[in-house]
Amino acid sequence: SSTTVMLALGDALAMVLLEARGFQKEDFAKFHPGGMVGRSLLLRVHQIMRPRGALALVRPEQNVRAVLETMTSLRAGAAVVVGADEQLLGIFTHGDFVRHFQTDPRVGERLVADLMTLNPVVVHQDKMAVEVLNLLERHRIDDLVVVDDRGVPVGIVDSQDLTKLKLL
Repeated sequence: SSTTVMLALGDALAMVLLEARGFQKEDFAKFHPGGMVGRSLLLRVHQIMRPRGALALVRPEQNVRAVLETMTSLRAGAAVVVGADEQLLGIFTHGDFVRHFQTDPRVGERLVADLMTLNPVVVHQDKMAVEVLNLLERHRIDDLVVVDDRGVPVGIVDSQDLTKLKLL
């Protein structure tokens, strides 16, 4: 029990010193870059995303069958729907397909514009990777569209990729 008290006292003293010196999470990341916490604090979204070349980009006038073919060829769990100006319109996921298929077996013939999620959750490519974890958890989603300063999709983060990176 005296060992436990000393450990708790040491932790309390360390916390007081950290606060007094203004120690931030970024400082922790600098001193522990190899650890899971340090790595997740240092990584930026553009370092963990699937780049635009691996993105299933589709148009709203495409039918779901064509969208699924694009997703399958890229081994993607989601398609990003963009307009002629490349602006983000929505997202269509494998889960969306399954939910719609349960009530409409001919869903493949429908336009993706009718079934996509409008205004999907996005993250800017320069944000910290740890923000991705927060957004995925808060919104209970598996795929997060990555955008640039103009709101144009430049990539996607799939929760399965985070598992491989040991960030999830």
